[in-house]
Amino acid sequence: MTKPQPRPTRPASLSGALKAGFSGAYDSIGFVIAVSLICFVLLTACALAAIRIVQMDDAFTVPVTVAAVVFSSLSNWMALTGAVFYATAKANHRSADSGDAVDAIRSYAGLALRLYCLDMLIFVVLLGDTYFFVRTALEHNSLLYAAVGIVFGYLALMWSMMMMYHLPLMAAYQRPASEIRVLAVWRDSFVLLGGSPRFTVGLFLVIIALACLCAVPMLVGTALIFPGTAAFLAVFGLRELFIRFGIVQDDAQEVEDKPWKLPDKR
Repeated sequence: MTKPQPRPTRPASLSGALKAGFSGAYDSIGFVIAVSLICFVLLTACALAAIRIVQMDDAFTVPVTVAAVVFSSLSNWMALTGAVFYATAKANHRSADSGDAVDAIRSYAGLALRLYCLDMLIFVVLLGDTYFFVRTALEHNSLLYAAVGIVFGYLALMWSMMMMYHLPLMAAYQRPASEIRVLAVWRDSFVLLGGSPRFTVGLFLVIIALACLCAVPMLVGTALIFPGTAAFLAVFGLRELFIRFGIVQDDAQEVEDKPWKLPDKR
């Protein structure tokens, strides 16, 4: 019996991922603008509501601010869930429209919510530990506390880069939400980061730089293109890593709809 031939692989190309991501966003510019506007409106509405409540009674400043941040980030996370599924379909050369994005949000809302809560919990804990140890190091002039603070800061940065892959992985599994485990998403994002750290850092820095550039002209870029474009960049970045791990072929016109698994080491 003939053994199946392994798919050819190549190193992940950051320039190729960026070119494909920006090109995909441009080809779907209407959808990108719509998603970005929705995210911006939700963020602005939460901020204005929080400011209004605080003006009425400043005793609620802290809880209202926290609630506004949580609600705005969660609503944007849900909008990006739909955007990522749309971008994944486009990356796999399949037809998609805004209705497919809405259907994805409905089908994967529970999983996306669990992923958001756990992701944010871990991120906040890491940031809090970083702040605590760095502040203690400055107050007591302690190299030990400074070293621990740097370690937690590095872990927070690593977790941020892993989070960049969480929603794209959820869409790439091509399985019902009930069959996807949060731990599997975490594992695979860690393998992707560990297998191609320079690629991941480069993609992460490009998205951060894009966010800064979009925020400069009176937040116009943030309102019009950033969230939607970031979704395409993350999805096409993941596709480049799939080529690097042999999950898809470099010249594949459509990703096969069957289970796949990342290796433990590469």
